[in-house]
Amino acid sequence: MSKLAPLNAKIEYKENQRCKYVYKCYHATYTAKDEFEAYERVDKLIQGLKKFRTAKIYNVNESDNCLSIEYIPGHSLYEIISETNVDVLKKWQSLLITLFIKARNAKVHFDSDPSNLMCDDRTGDIVIIDPVCVDLDIDDFVMIVFMWALIKIMLRNRSFWRNKAIIKHWFNYYREYLQATGVDFREFNSQLVKYIDVVIGWNKEGNSVEGPMKRVMRYLLFIPIYTVIKWIFKWNIVHP
Repeated sequence: MSKLAPLNAKIEYKENQRCKYVYKCYHATYTAKDEFEAYERVDKLIQGLKKFRTAKIYNVNESDNCLSIEYIPGHSLYEIISETNVDVLKKWQSLLITLFIKARNAKVHFDSDPSNLMCDDRTGDIVIIDPVCVDLDIDDFVMIVFMWALIKIMLRNRSFWRNKAIIKHWFNYYREYLQATGVDFREFNSQLVKYIDVVIGWNKEGNSVEGPMKRVMRYLLFIPIYTVIKWIFKWNIVHP
């Protein structure tokens, strides 16, 4: 499982005689059943795709709103990109674009944030975790979520050289996806604007686990920066 625990669930790492696993209990927004059904949708989506799989669900307890999920040894793409190796984006580009296009064509949405894409140390495969997501009317949802996540990684990164490398990979993904799908860049940018608006709304709401300083930071820093980025895409300054 991702090391970035979701705000609407509590995660515990456990072990029995057979395996390590993650015990995840929902307390807000989604349910264990929602996540189980999201895993089922993604399982069907990735059939026939090499190097991808989902984490195994060992048990679903709807009465307690909890799941037991396979523990994945390794690091998420988020961690790898942020801390060590930006060029992992090049390694996985064609496979990820194929996955995102298939999701678009099948109209399957899942949370494709790099923190939910684990690189399994045992096999080298990418394991999709935490697929449950908000239901938005965005055709290219999975690609949009991934591209926005890369922008957030750049915003959090203090190393200019690393940001420069991520920007290069960002545009490579952008161009390949648009060319492969035939989506006009203005339409894609419009969808990204719609998603950023939703993200800004989440930041305005805040959450129950953050302190007052974090909330102030959201209003004084995050929301203004996200708004500027939104207008950059709204004005179609970004293009292939």
